[in-house]
Amino acid sequence: MKNICIVGSLSSIFTHSYICSLISSGFNVVIINTSNKINYDNYKNCDVLNLNKVESSKLSMHSKSKLKDNKFFCYFYELYLFINALFTSNKKIEAFLEGKDLEHFIFFWGTSIRKEFYNINKFYKKKNRLPEFILDVATYPIRDYAMKKTPKFLLWFDSLYFNSFDRVLSHSKVMDRFLVNKLSVKERILQRFICSFPKSSYYYKKEYKENTKPRKIIFLGTLDGASSINNISSDVLQLANSGVHVYIQNSLNSNIDHPNVKTFEPFSFEEIIEGKLSNFCSDFDGVLVAYGPMSKLREYLTYPTRYALALLQNLPIFIQAGRFSSLMEITSNNMKNQNVYYNSVEEIVNYSIEAHEISGDLSECMENKLKTLFHKDHEL
Repeated sequence: MKNICIVGSLSSIFTHSYICSLISSGFNVVIINTSNKINYDNYKNCDVLNLNKVESSKLSMHSKSKLKDNKFFCYFYELYLFINALFTSNKKIEAFLEGKDLEHFIFFWGTSIRKEFYNINKFYKKKNRLPEFILDVATYPIRDYAMKKTPKFLLWFDSLYFNSFDRVLSHSKVMDRFLVNKLSVKERILQRFICSFPKSSYYYKKEYKENTKPRKIIFLGTLDGASSINNISSDVLQLANSGVHVYIQNSLNSNIDHPNVKTFEPFSFEEIIEGKLSNFCSDFDGVLVAYGPMSKLREYLTYPTRYALALLQNLPIFIQAGRFSSLMEITSNNMKNQNVYYNSVEEIVNYSIEAHEISGDLSECMENKLKTLFHKDHEL
């Protein structure tokens, strides 16, 4: 049984997906949790190190959004975090790793775990033994300090960081080109990998939907008027005014007063893994994948979690057109699902949904993808 450590935030559903899928694939998993929102004393009988105390943010969502829009602030803050990571150590991490015979580390995601990586790397260099370090990029940048036109030399610290890994997981050729051309990441360490979810998450019943029009749609993100990236109120209201029932997660900042806008209680990570979300979604005519304004580079490179969750069942997926280049590349290779890019809400309202089976594609489950990840002859 191989020993592996997952380093990432347990506030992310993909971190849970990695852990659960590795366990069911026969790995012995330990966890370094970087979240300041969720802590676990024990997770699936795995040893867990919680690095941060759970605490409420001192900044409002609106204030955070404003800071993220300030590229000058974000750049120097990221540079500060990099320098701080190089010259500090973490005794909690060292104590947690001591005596553990770990063969692999998976870091999720991107530059969000920069400090933890350098702490772990320094620990093993003292031991004169290095496990395999794997980084899942998922999204870049996590803060808006980099743009398409940012000169390569200004991103030297990210180039150094990415090239410190044995493997860098990239979800698309679009991401590959950026990493190689702008961050000088070595091509030989890139590997194609697109996150998904454990088999248990998927809707598996062999049921069919007849031809119809979209009358009941679910939005799987967080609608938040105080956060520019999560504010899609306009699309939701336009759909509702056109007679479509739109279901959104119930939250403090998602209140839309319209008879056709319904709310549902958010599903926990555990419930998503158990398949409760996909079972709930199977009753809908389609899934809406939409975002408010975000960094153009992040938009260009990202693989949205909202899209990944929409694949847990086979429903039409309505995606904003002209925005997500990496996602467009990925969906062009997805022949099973109905991916519908829309320029206007009217296109969703008038879309004719073909008869189709609604069970998810289990061949894309995370357990199957991990088989390729740990196959010796990995290729792009």
